[in-house]
Amino acid sequence: MIIWIMALLLFALFGAVGYAKGAVRMIFPLMGLMLGVFLAVPLSPLVKSLVPLVGLKNPIWSILLPPVIVFFFIGMIFIIVGFIVHWKVSLYYKYQTDDYHRLSWERLNKRLGVSMGLVAGAAYAILVGLVIYILGYLTTQVSAGENETGLVKYLNQARADLRSSGLEKTVAAFDPTPDKYYLASDIMGLIYHNRLLESRLSAYPPFLSLAERQEFQDIANDTEYQNMLATQAPVSQVINHPKTQAILSNQEIIQQLQQTDLKDLLEYLKTGESPKFADMKILGRWQLDPYATLLQEKKKRSRLTTVEMKLLKQQLEFVKGYTLVVTPDNNVKLKGPDVMALMQKYLGDLKGFAEGTARKPVPTVRATAPAPVQPTSPSVSPQMQRYGRAAPARAPTPPPVVVSPAAPAAAPPTPAAIAAEIAKLPIVVLAQGNWKGEEDKYELTMQSQAGGFQFGNGKKSAAVEATIRDGRLYLTEENETMVMEKF
Repeated sequence: MIIWIMALLLFALFGAVGYAKGAVRMIFPLMGLMLGVFLAVPLSPLVKSLVPLVGLKNPIWSILLPPVIVFFFIGMIFIIVGFIVHWKVSLYYKYQTDDYHRLSWERLNKRLGVSMGLVAGAAYAILVGLVIYILGYLTTQVSAGENETGLVKYLNQARADLRSSGLEKTVAAFDPTPDKYYLASDIMGLIYHNRLLESRLSAYPPFLSLAERQEFQDIANDTEYQNMLATQAPVSQVINHPKTQAILSNQEIIQQLQQTDLKDLLEYLKTGESPKFADMKILGRWQLDPYATLLQEKKKRSRLTTVEMKLLKQQLEFVKGYTLVVTPDNNVKLKGPDVMALMQKYLGDLKGFAEGTARKPVPTVRATAPAPVQPTSPSVSPQMQRYGRAAPARAPTPPPVVVSPAAPAAAPPTPAAIAAEIAKLPIVVLAQGNWKGEEDKYELTMQSQAGGFQFGNGKKSAAVEATIRDGRLYLTEENETMVMEKF
């Protein structure tokens, strides 16, 4: 109903304006209107650089304003041309002809002006409907329903009225908007109404490096922001949030987002599979699976002793937080806490405890101090005195030896204690490098980045063979294999 009322008002308004201004001054603006609609989008890149100069740095304005500027610029040119032509014709009939021809011209000009005004009213009705159709498509996709307020609420209502009036198909025939806009709107609406897709979105191969940026990490750790998304707050509130503005004002992020294949992204969000990156199975985030790694070592080392098994389990407790991030630009990063110092601190005790010799106490022998011996005169029997010989002195009693009890063996640190210390360490890039290969076999060339991290045999760089089997990633270096799961 609102659409029909608006259309009638536009017909009446432009009919009256056409009668007052005449046909000449209505024809040229009408031509400018039609030409501006079809040239607004193709010529918008020419004026895109002007938007930040007026203080509008939000990328949304950089998308919406350039077509509007081109449209009004073309319209103003044709309005000026129409005014000049009307002025020239008026001067001719005023000074070069008689009054009969002048009055006939003025009467014809006004009556044709009404007709041109009605045509202009129809054109502007389609133009307004086109604005509602284009902008309303996005706002209805991300509508918060009853929570929506302000201009977005009325725009959604107008979009619904446009569909119910039957004018939607007519307006759509004049739509010059590229498909990229509608794909982006579908993606935003899909994510806005399905919170579970956020984790899938962060795992999209081109977004793996974006998810590592501090701006997105802040959003992931902001409880208030997450609650706002969970309750489907109005999209205007989400856009105006400082953390959203921090992303929108970062030109590097915006440029990377603009290069995204939206059709592939939409298919990935719907199915979880990217047709574009289907052959690069290594892309994604991989986390160490300690149990699969342990099982792999047991298969490879048939004579694995109990002591070695215990030690291997403890080693995996240290490194189970390692993650491998593989991006489409052939970069690879190994991230996690730098636990090498903790391993050096505890590994000796763990190894010794596994072998039954951890901090084995040595009994200490403590001798008591001998009691002072009082000198005594030797006792001589009468028989000995007869022969002039003295009896031998009695040897002193040796002091008792006290053996102090051995202190109990110190137990090794528990896994909980180790995990608590590891949790205090920051997540850093332990190693990074490049990858090459395809399908299920790849080769990773990596260099150590963190101060304490080392590859096998204490090396700072290594060539790692990567194989994908049964959905798992097997990394082999120096006959040691780590098994990782994608998450």
